[in-house]
Amino acid sequence: MPGELETLTRKMFGALDRNDAEAFIQNSADDVQAVDEISRRWLRGVREAGDYLRNLVKQIQGVHSTIRTAMAAAPTCPRGRPQVEQAHDENPFLALSRRSRRQKY
Repeated sequence: MPGELETLTRKMFGALDRNDAEAFIQNSADDVQAVDEISRRWLRGVREAGDYLRNLVKQIQGVHSTIRTAMAAAPTCPRGRPQVEQAHDENPFLALSRRSRRQKY
């Protein structure tokens, strides 16, 4: 039986598969962080990541995500929303953890 974080993660990736940027953004934390692997730059905050995602879904079609394993590193995340910690190309992995707004990266 999937936990709350896995359910939310599947919901968010389902939104990506449908090219529904707004649904993905609504489920993201205000301090979400992502990496644009093409330009190799960090996207920090829901505004920057959201703008990037809105532009991206206009350019791509037919995305299909498969989540094989979801693990929570902490019992809860800020406001119940996951943070993607790592993604490894050779072995897909999604780590979810709790972050304090006071931490700087």
